[in-house]
Amino acid sequence: MTSWAATVSNVLPEHWGVAQRVGFWDTQNRRHEEPGRPALRAGDLVFFIGSGPRGQALGMVRATSGQEPITDGQRPWSPADPRDYRWRFSFELLSNEVVVPTTRAESLPRLALDAGNQEAVRRITNEDGARWLRLRVEGHDVLFTEDVENLAASVEQEVAAAVDASKDSRERVMVAIRLRQGQPAFRRSLLRAYDERCAVTGFALPSLLEAAHIVPHSGVHTNRSDNGLLLRADIHTLFDLRLLTVVLNNGYRVRCSPDLASTEYAGLDGRELAMIPREPADRPHAEHLIDHNSRCEGWL
Repeated sequence: MTSWAATVSNVLPEHWGVAQRVGFWDTQNRRHEEPGRPALRAGDLVFFIGSGPRGQALGMVRATSGQEPITDGQRPWSPADPRDYRWRFSFELLSNEVVVPTTRAESLPRLALDAGNQEAVRRITNEDGARWLRLRVEGHDVLFTEDVENLAASVEQEVAAAVDASKDSRERVMVAIRLRQGQPAFRRSLLRAYDERCAVTGFALPSLLEAAHIVPHSGVHTNRSDNGLLLRADIHTLFDLRLLTVVLNNGYRVRCSPDLASTEYAGLDGRELAMIPREPADRPHAEHLIDHNSRCEGWL
């Protein structure tokens, strides 16, 4: 998946609203496929950003087509716009609300993106910059399948080095992580209790949600819904490594280790859980949470 940026003219800001209503974006020029220079494809992520240094990030979409010739004569744009648009891509709106207001001037250096106008959709060449902008647009809740799979793998490899534990203990944690999708009945009970959403982020793709034990699994008696949290794969890894926990403090709140302060997870610290079971019997038991909290030695 490639990430792109489309610029909305500050002279015609209403075009962003029009685009959301009609579900497509028109350009004068098309980026042609060349070696090492891909064209926009269905499934790619496109950020919309206002023009000028003070132009704001406006939202993001997922393309449902490549840039194709305009053949229907439909032109919903402002009559004040004299440009002759020839290419169009359709999209699915993912977000039109920006969690952290972000200007074009802040974004461009991170994205390795040249300034431009609506004449082109420009590729974001810095993947880290694309991730940075995505998180500012939508926060932590919108991550695609490949992102979560990569995060789960990288967290196992990189974050474990920060755990203040013996090598043997760390290896046991890793074994537990690899086996954690076991106990299918336990997982099904949590999928039901949390409406198939990650308790911490609200992420809603069941194939990437895992059943996390609050008190470590030690037999059938620990496979209770009040001893579990439904977590996205990477969040589950952090939970098992005691770099993230849930405390009872005016509700259920997430706490993160200082080791995560410079990561994208830092913004989760202090948040209320995104999902809490409707049935009181399915909610995390206070004693289980206190047990997990006590295992977060040295930082909680």
